[in-house]
Amino acid sequence: MNPMVMLHECDFNWMEHAYYDETNNRLIMGGQLAVASATLTPSDVPSIARSSTILKGLGFNVDFSRGLCYCVLDGSILIGDISNPTVELRKKSTTPFNGKGHGVSSYNEFIFIASEKRSSGWSGGVHIFDTTDFLAPTFVGELAIGLKCRDSVFDPPTNTIYVACEGPNNGEGGLAIVDASNKATLSLTSIVKTPGKPKGLVLDKPYVYVTDFEKGLQVIDLNAPDPTAVPTDAPPTAIPTSAPATPAPATQPPATQPPATQPPATQPPATQPPATPAPATQAPATQAPATQPPATQAPDTQAPATQAPATQPPATQPPRS
Repeated sequence: MNPMVMLHECDFNWMEHAYYDETNNRLIMGGQLAVASATLTPSDVPSIARSSTILKGLGFNVDFSRGLCYCVLDGSILIGDISNPTVELRKKSTTPFNGKGHGVSSYNEFIFIASEKRSSGWSGGVHIFDTTDFLAPTFVGELAIGLKCRDSVFDPPTNTIYVACEGPNNGEGGLAIVDASNKATLSLTSIVKTPGKPKGLVLDKPYVYVTDFEKGLQVIDLNAPDPTAVPTDAPPTAIPTSAPATPAPATQPPATQPPATQPPATQPPATQPPATPAPATQAPATQAPATQPPATQAPDTQAPATQAPATQPPATQPPRS
């Protein structure tokens, strides 16, 4: 791979977004002052081919399949024609928008706008417009989130809008997850907090990558155990640690089993009674006195010595004669 080098610097200031048009080998860039088309020459040096200062905005997105670009600037939605690389970029329509938009994404005929606030006083949310007739987009639905919403992306398989939200007073924000099953009636599923101030996001399921301003890049795993259940007052973290942390206490009961193994440790005192048979073995030593009775038979042999007086009666027979 060749080392990356600066080949060309765009002449336009305040460019914030860029999209590559593979079909026409060009870049479409958007910013607060203009939208520009930069053609890549065979030497890979981009040169500004077409531009428009009429098309501009904080939020910018393109739909190459329809040949349109979308710009959100304060209270207006600007839709431009980028279908012909050789024709000056042209504005097709302007639609009043009740809010200060920061980010816009598109899917088919729908565009999803993340706004900081609107004139009616709410503090930010997401809005949906139908651009089937891109000359006159129609309002579909909106949801107040209560945070400064900076960017959004729509996930068609799940009908979910992911919104990067900055906290009030430039405080900590998070990723808002919005249910868009009914685009006319949106509902907030939850907010996963991040430690910084989210400015943008990219969806690459199962992950959402959030640019978190001074806190860098945060990665949210949508396959984590119920990541939307992270409370909004949880310790700042993009990947919910509370769900994985709960198995740790669950592993503690096996740690309590060692005390359960202590009863066998009490058996050593129980083995001391077998130590008492040692005195019991002394009993055979007491049998020695039991063998002394045969030694007492010696006086029994004196009994025949008493028979001598029994022989004296025959000595009295002489006087009878």
